[in-house]
Amino acid sequence: MKLFQTCLLAVSVTAGFGVAGPAFACSGADAAVAAEAQAKSTTMSGRVQLPELEDGAKGKEDLAMANVVIKIESVLPRFPYPTPENWTTMTRDQQVAWTTAFQETEAYDDLIRQVKASREAQVVMTTEVDEDGAFRFEGLKPETYMVYALIKRPNTGDRLSREASLAYKATRVVVKEEDAAVELGGIMLEMQEFLSPGDLAPAWTATAYDGSKVSLSDFRGKYVLVDFWATWCGPCIAETPNLEAVYADFGGDKFEIVGLSLDATFDLPKNYHAKKPSPYTNLYLGKWNEETTTADYGIRGIPSIWLIGPDGKIVARDLRGEALREAVRSAIEGPAERAAAAETKTVTD
Repeated sequence: MKLFQTCLLAVSVTAGFGVAGPAFACSGADAAVAAEAQAKSTTMSGRVQLPELEDGAKGKEDLAMANVVIKIESVLPRFPYPTPENWTTMTRDQQVAWTTAFQETEAYDDLIRQVKASREAQVVMTTEVDEDGAFRFEGLKPETYMVYALIKRPNTGDRLSREASLAYKATRVVVKEEDAAVELGGIMLEMQEFLSPGDLAPAWTATAYDGSKVSLSDFRGKYVLVDFWATWCGPCIAETPNLEAVYADFGGDKFEIVGLSLDATFDLPKNYHAKKPSPYTNLYLGKWNEETTTADYGIRGIPSIWLIGPDGKIVARDLRGEALREAVRSAIEGPAERAAAAETKTVTD
C-alpha cells in the first residue's frame, strides 16, 4: 500500500526581504518530500534604482525608496475560445452568434472553470525594499513571472498598476527548474507621464449614437465625469450602477456624466444602450489602442474615470465605487455648502 502525505506550504512576508523561506507541515512519517521541495525552490533578488530629477520636478517629493513597492505575479496561461476554422472570414454578426451559442455549452463552462482555477493558483506577492533598494523573494517554483517595481501616486487607492504609478518598471522573468537563485540586478524605475488634478484635461471629440459630434468643450461650465469604458470590459460594466446612482443624485445644470466607448465598432455600444438605456450621455470614442485620446490621458486600462471641472481642468482621476460619489459631492457642493448642510443637520437633530 502506498502512503500518501499532505504538505502545507506557508509563505510569509518580511518587511525588508519580501517572502521568507517556505515552511512545510507534513502528515506521515517521511518528511523527505517537503525537504526536496524546499531545496528546489528558487530565490529572486534585485535592487531598485530611482531616477534622478531636478529640484521642483513633478513627483520628486514622492520619489523615495520608502515608497517603492515590488509586486511579483506568475503569468497566467491563456485560454482562448476554440473558434471555428472559418472565424476570420465570418461576418461580425456570425461571430457574435457563434460566441453566444458557445457560451451556452459545457465546453464554455469547462473553460471558465479552468480560468478560475488558474487565477486561484496564481502566485502573487508584494514587498517593500531596503533603504538601498534591495529586495528578495524566496520559495519560487519554476514558472514565468512578471516583476513590477513601482511608486504609487497619492490618492490612487490600493491598486498596484502602471496607470496609478508615479514611477514604474515591469520585468518578465523565467525561473527554470535548475535555478537556485535568480539575480535581476539593477531595476531603474521610469517616471510615468501622468495628468494630475489642476492640469488641463486633453480635448476630445466623440460620436453620439445619432451620428452627431460632441466635444469636451461642449460641457465647459459644468462638472463632467468622463468614463472611458467598453462593452467587453467586465469591471466597466460593474461600475455602471455607481455611475447611474451618482447621476440620479447630482445630474443637472451643474453636473453631467459622459461615457466614452472604446469598443471595436460603433454598433457594439449603440446596440448595448438600445437594450440597456443609460440616463446620462454616452458617446463612441474609437477602438481601444487605435484612437489617440487614451494616450493623451495616459490610460492603460479601463474603466478609467475622471472628474473635470467647469474650467476644463482635472479635479480627480482614477475614481471607482464610493470614491465617485465623494469626489462629485465634494466638487459640486464645495466647502461652504457642505458646512452649511452639516450645520442644518445638527440643528435638525
